[in-house]
Amino acid sequence: MIEFTNREIASIIVTIGVIAILFLAPKIRTSVGPALRDVLWSFFVRPILIVLGIYFAYAILVVFGAWELGFWNNALLKDTAIIIIFTGLPMVFRANKVASGTVLVRQAIKETLGVSAFLVFYLGLYSLPIWGEIPLQIVLGFLGIMAAFAAHQKEQASRRVGTVANVIIAGIVLWLIIQTAVALANAWDPAEVPKMVSTFALSVWLPLLLLLLIYFLAFYMSCEMILRSLTTFNDQVKLPLRVRLAVVLGLHFSAHLASSFIGRWRVDVAKVATFRDALKTMRAYREADREKVAAQRTHQKRLKDFAGVKGVDDQGRQLDRREFSATKQALTQLFYSQMGQHRNRHGHFQADLDLVYSDYHLRKVTLDPSVEMKVRKDKQAWYAWRRTIGGWYFGVGGTSDLDSQWQFDGPEPPRTFPSSLNEDWTNATKSESSLEWRTADDIQS
Repeated sequence: MIEFTNREIASIIVTIGVIAILFLAPKIRTSVGPALRDVLWSFFVRPILIVLGIYFAYAILVVFGAWELGFWNNALLKDTAIIIIFTGLPMVFRANKVASGTVLVRQAIKETLGVSAFLVFYLGLYSLPIWGEIPLQIVLGFLGIMAAFAAHQKEQASRRVGTVANVIIAGIVLWLIIQTAVALANAWDPAEVPKMVSTFALSVWLPLLLLLLIYFLAFYMSCEMILRSLTTFNDQVKLPLRVRLAVVLGLHFSAHLASSFIGRWRVDVAKVATFRDALKTMRAYREADREKVAAQRTHQKRLKDFAGVKGVDDQGRQLDRREFSATKQALTQLFYSQMGQHRNRHGHFQADLDLVYSDYHLRKVTLDPSVEMKVRKDKQAWYAWRRTIGGWYFGVGGTSDLDSQWQFDGPEPPRTFPSSLNEDWTNATKSESSLEWRTADDIQS
């Protein structure tokens, strides 16, 4: 018989309660109900049902094999179901986003062997009474939503609310850690140790074995998308089977190669008609990818080696080039956004930075993606700048001459609005960009 802990029972009660509120409250039901119905119905399509069928069949096969080898027993049934549904299933739906097997394995190891995974397992060894677990989970859920919402806000007040929520969550977790330690010390039973070890081992080996299927699905989904897209470059005519077979074989069962097969390579392979020519194209693609990966590694090594190093190289370029690529991309995006505001909407530049700036390019490379911006009183001229982590400044700006794209870089931030009278600014549409601006720093790892 399956036994549930008080924490698991409380989770079931809270989940049912949330669902009940969604369906009983008229306003929430009318706004959330249709969207929820569409999401549920989206699962009942043939491709998704096939993927789910393959996944659950594979999971059952893995568990059966573990049972045959003596690594699984009926006492692990509940934990097995939880892992298959709440750990493996989300990975299945993220399979189309897998960029490489290395990234997939690294993420899975982090999720199964990381501090958070061990903490979840440890806290699961002890539960409060039901009357304590239910309010505790409601409070933690509310605080978690607040913290997640605040993390995506730019206002300082919202960020402070998120910080307070995270501090409270950390305090509750610390209290639970202490409570669990005290409970285990007071009711320690050596006979329970084998069960604890088996449960923890299950949370490690089962997700890792599920990765084999996730990787296969990632490769399969990428191949399917590639083969469908190739008709776009062949007058909507499906490519011969021999060419499609050569494409799949040429990817060498690599999720990385499949996810990176874009751009001109799809155009090139769609133009060939023989198996040999398709293989030749795929061979050229793999060689180009190897060169690209080598360049990426060299670039990342250079960034690491010269981090914090002042000075320039033999071509006069700054040695410390951290955040250069992301900063230039973010500022260029800001320039075109401001130009669009002036040309297509208001007839002037936007003074509210939040309405025209997105920190998308900088979000993954820095803790401070902020940009400074100044707009002239008549809103017919503006400029913005950002200081990289190494201390170098990049800037962009615009004037009522919307065809002029002004760029700036230097050891100090810009002090004046863009103008041909100021040598610090360069009009990139009429003359060559500065050395730092025209240097290619957009090699991504």
